[in-house]
Amino acid sequence: MFGEYLKSTSGHVGRVIILCSLIQSAGCTLITVKDTTDYVLSDRSALEKLNYWDFEGRIAVILKDDSWSGSMSWAQSGEQGVIKISGPLGQGGVEIKIKEGYLSINDGENVIDYSDQDEASLVNELGFYVPIRSLVYWVRGLADPDIDYIETDQGFMQSGWQVLFKAMQRTEVGLMPHKVYLTNQAVRLKLIVDQWVINE
Repeated sequence: MFGEYLKSTSGHVGRVIILCSLIQSAGCTLITVKDTTDYVLSDRSALEKLNYWDFEGRIAVILKDDSWSGSMSWAQSGEQGVIKISGPLGQGGVEIKIKEGYLSINDGENVIDYSDQDEASLVNELGFYVPIRSLVYWVRGLADPDIDYIETDQGFMQSGWQVLFKAMQRTEVGLMPHKVYLTNQAVRLKLIVDQWVINE
């Protein structure tokens, strides 16, 4: 399982190196972080048409009996996207290619196609499940337009997930998420976007 590999490579030395690199990158990143009071879901409808973007950031996953963290990048071009998650110093990792209705997951040894709604297979491959089709919207600060949701002070509830935006950052197309917390009964997932690149 991907989480177990990351955990096995994150010893004391790895943690020190990661901490140093994060401190160094934080000093070089030009981000204006805004308070979450600036997040208003109804003000974000224009971003639904934002189809070409990418970001670099970090991910932390907390499960009932396990937890791990790593670096993450995501490049989206229309309906297709590529998510890359790797452990310390780029060790291990997985690449997820998003296509219409399914995902292609490359764990470094095998490349397997799954339905984007195949929860059991994704849990087996990644160690947890998050609806990738909805996540394409969530990372931009949007609710999935095809699914009912309930708006909250810092985000919304959708598909059994609480989606919270703890901080926002300024970009050329307006405020975009900096810290995103996703929680359901089985998973706590934290995303930190260090830098957005808007290609549209």
